[in-house]
Amino acid sequence: MKRLLYLLLFCFFSLYSIKFSVAQIQIGSSTTTTTTTTTVTTIDKEKPITENPKKIRFFANIGAHLTQFKSEALSGFGEADPEFNFNGGLGIKIPVSKNIAFSIGGNLTQHTSKRTVIPNSSPTTRAVNSNGTTPPSQTTITSKEEKLKLGYYEFPIGVNITFSRKAKMNLYGIAGFNIGFLREAEFSSVVSATSNAKGAQNVSDEVEKYKRNLYAGIGAIIKLKSKYDMLVEFNYNYGASKLINTSNSINIKEDLKESHFGINIGLLF
Repeated sequence: MKRLLYLLLFCFFSLYSIKFSVAQIQIGSSTTTTTTTTTVTTIDKEKPITENPKKIRFFANIGAHLTQFKSEALSGFGEADPEFNFNGGLGIKIPVSKNIAFSIGGNLTQHTSKRTVIPNSSPTTRAVNSNGTTPPSQTTITSKEEKLKLGYYEFPIGVNITFSRKAKMNLYGIAGFNIGFLREAEFSSVVSATSNAKGAQNVSDEVEKYKRNLYAGIGAIIKLKSKYDMLVEFNYNYGASKLINTSNSINIKEDLKESHFGINIGLLF
């Protein structure tokens, strides 16, 4: 009888021990699952840092432009050939919304253009002295190359409108006006018949002290791996003001204006 009682007690305690062990295992498993779920949730909440669309950005740029002086008259620098020139400067982009920003720059620019003047006369003239002798031939101008170089401090002010956003590139259009203040003006000429060169002369008094241009263009901001972005822009500047004083001594038409196509490459930071 005692042996039967001991056997029942042994079985009871064995079952209780097994039940207690199973309960401990379930609690441990639940804790592990909860911890894992929490960790996964934390990872899901992490997001990549995106650029603030209202961040003010600065830029430095250099560029080249094809300058052409234009005149409504049939003569003068209205017949000049376009020439490549260079510019460079700094600027700032001030966003007012996600896709619209003001752009203000300060540049050093140079505009040069040449023209070739061919007078309506024979290349040589001869005169006979009163005693019948023939003097040495007197060569007249067969052609004369004249060059005008104008340098300005220019301040373009425009509005950028972004119309396409890609993973690595944003496209935008830009339009505005450009004010330039004269810093240098030189005029030179070379006579081909005599190879006579007239050195560059300062003609700042003959040129207006400031000019106005309207401009429009299209550009791209290319995202780089660093915090910097690359800027590429094509634009056209239309001359809206006359460059030459009413009275000048360099035989250039007063209605002369300057227009140019340009490309700028810069770095946004």
